[in-house]
Amino acid sequence: MARYFASDRARLDELNAEADAATDAVEEFIEEHGADEGLLSDAVNDKGVLSQAAAKAALKEAKAANDQDTVECAEAAIELLQAEAAAKQAAKEAQTALDTATLKKYDDLTKVDIQTLVLDHKWAVTIRDRVVAEVTALTLDLVTRIQHLGERYAQTVGALGAELETLEAKVANHLAVMGVL
Repeated sequence: MARYFASDRARLDELNAEADAATDAVEEFIEEHGADEGLLSDAVNDKGVLSQAAAKAALKEAKAANDQDTVECAEAAIELLQAEAAAKQAAKEAQTALDTATLKKYDDLTKVDIQTLVLDHKWAVTIRDRVVAEVTALTLDLVTRIQHLGERYAQTVGALGAELETLEAKVANHLAVMGVL
């Protein structure tokens, strides 16, 4: 349905990229501050995951202990986690909207539209690509064969005849020196 919803698909791709970037930011933050000696090491579970609940609990403990560094770190973690959740939610909503629009569009398609989509836009491209690939392969094979023939017959009959006469003269000269002729 890229033909009908290209802009929606592009927006969905952007939202997915933003969600991936937010996830990467959270993972980097956890690697930096959730390690054994990190400020949030107690909040990270055994699998290396930091949940919002664990970050909020760490923030509460840090405020109670008056540990400003941990408070700032926990607040930053909560912001990153909320940004990640919002980005993933936006991507999910956009995917749902695109799926719904696609399903509605199916009802509007005529037989001619379906034939155009399937034959012209899907199969025609595949067939054309395969034909081009086959022609290219055959052309390369033909070029290789011609090169082999060119190498095999690089010397002309005239050049071979002249070389033969030269060699015959040398052999005759050697035989004459040996006294055979």
